[in-house]
Amino acid sequence: MSNIKKAFYFVLMFAGANTSLAQTGLADSLFVSVATQNTVRLYTTTPSAHSELYNGREYNEYRQIKDEHPYFLLDWTEGEIGYSGKTFENVPLLYDLSTDEIITEHNSGGKISLHRDRVSYFIIKNHRYEWMQDKGLPSGFYNVIYSGRTKLLVRREKKKQEKISGTVIDVSFDERVRYFLLKENKVISFSNKKSLIKALAGDDAGVKKRLSTASVDFKKDKEKSMISLVNMYDKSAADQ
Repeated sequence: MSNIKKAFYFVLMFAGANTSLAQTGLADSLFVSVATQNTVRLYTTTPSAHSELYNGREYNEYRQIKDEHPYFLLDWTEGEIGYSGKTFENVPLLYDLSTDEIITEHNSGGKISLHRDRVSYFIIKNHRYEWMQDKGLPSGFYNVIYSGRTKLLVRREKKKQEKISGTVIDVSFDERVRYFLLKENKVISFSNKKSLIKALAGDDAGVKKRLSTASVDFKKDKEKSMISLVNMYDKSAADQ
């Protein structure tokens, strides 16, 4: 018998033992309805609900000395993850940029580094990361900030640095951010507005001119500006 059936039969037995609520048919119906909801809630919050996620290796969470940390977001965040062909929601997640690991937390408090080759994607705070492999890119997780005819990808990494100052070890994590386009099954890297427009327009002078005169401010919001240009390019390409 499955765990959820066992739990359901348990609450039904408990309902039968509650004589004060059994006085009327309405009370019976109401009690069973509430008990059933509580059973489902209990079942979905037990470790078995995410048991397929709990098969990675043990992970030791980094403890800050000052304000340094290796993570994409410092705090644990409930997110969504595609793992072993299934989708799991409301999962506590932490993304380590220094090791390119996605971490989850067991109900017992243990931290687990998930098998990367089983993770197709994860979403935390509206940031979607996908596992990229054999696409002309170094294997790893890439933040997909735009997905249309063209994809706009961000690769974020942190490298741990240690510097001895007297008797104290100063630790820092230097962040590196790289940008890529997936355009017509080709990978093109770029770093600024000029190189992005060149990657998009190629030898098309008309497209290059339209993109160059677009009202975007890379200094104010670099990634938002990138998204605007790629979206503009995709729309013009669709109209042709």
